[in-house]
Amino acid sequence: MLQSDNKIKMKKLLNSFSSGLACQLIASDAGYGPRIYCSEEREGITVMEYLSPENLPVNGQKLEALADLLKKIHGPSVPSGIDRSS
Repeated sequence: MLQSDNKIKMKKLLNSFSSGLACQLIASDAGYGPRIYCSEEREGITVMEYLSPENLPVNGQKLEALADLLKKIHGPSVPSGIDRSS
């Protein structure tokens, strides 16, 4: 029974990894996420570009740029099968 439970947990983990990777690829392809260099779904590993943190915007122009970025991020359609509730 324990082995069966582990298989179920692994399947859920892989489905979650696949969904997350799909979203990461969308962001990467759209230009606002880090570049994905490679991914190994079976191992649950993704190698991606490091993006340095930036300070929060302090003026109107930067706020507009941030608003535009948020529109880009939330604008692309999400592939079917991805659970956006988590």
